[in-house]
Amino acid sequence: MSAGACVAAVVLLSFATGCKGKLERLRDSLASGPPESSAPRCAARSNLPACLDAGARYFIEGAKFDGKSPDQASAAALSLLVSDGHGWWLEGSGVWLAAMKTSKGVGADALRLSVAHALTGHAPKVAQALLTDDDAKRLFLAVSSSIPGACATYATLAVDANADRLPAADSPDHSSCVQADLIRTDGPGGAYGYGVWRAAAGALAVWKDAVRALEIGSEAMTGSPRAALLADVAMLKAATVKISAKKVDRPIGNRWSDADHAAVAPNPQ
Repeated sequence: MSAGACVAAVVLLSFATGCKGKLERLRDSLASGPPESSAPRCAARSNLPACLDAGARYFIEGAKFDGKSPDQASAAALSLLVSDGHGWWLEGSGVWLAAMKTSKGVGADALRLSVAHALTGHAPKVAQALLTDDDAKRLFLAVSSSIPGACATYATLAVDANADRLPAADSPDHSSCVQADLIRTDGPGGAYGYGVWRAAAGALAVWKDAVRALEIGSEAMTGSPRAALLADVAMLKAATVKISAKKVDRPIGNRWSDADHAAVAPNPQ
């Protein structure tokens, strides 16, 4: 089909694959299943940001990935990173949750759909009372893989829930990104708990923020992509009400070091 004929056919054949651009093909494939795109993918965290730049350029010629004020190409490139299970490879979830909540456009739609699909894939494994380390690890995996910019501490704890093995700066008690998640709308506050269950409370708070952002963001969408997102959101909301994390109290004397945690039993204040 010639370029002129394709443009003319868009009004009547808006879903004809031959007439869709790269962004539209990605979004529409995500609305029905796994992403279909020949865009470059990020094979390792060390390849960032170059691999995301390449992805953005694939979708819009001359584009460069922008993680501070993201455009449609950046959101589309990131949607593939999320689909590949590497949301935490970026730093800072705030800008991306805001984009999912308010941004309009095909790239933003693709990002919302990829995050929703990723979370729904994990939902059956976390929709319960989380009481053991293995339970917590499933939550950490869901959040770190599915939410762009998720705290890297969660990704580490998803593999090994022994918080004592983490460097102090990355430990649940001291990590700045865990702290930021604890003070979210559904978090218990920055002074909450210690160790792996302090991190779990932060992970659950950002999970709930992401579901909320997806639901609000659906208002910026139309057609089958919006319908697909709303179906995922309904599943996520039903799963979320079933999730609770084991509660822990701050240790005696508000002691925060790992040695103190091992030496004294937690005690309610």
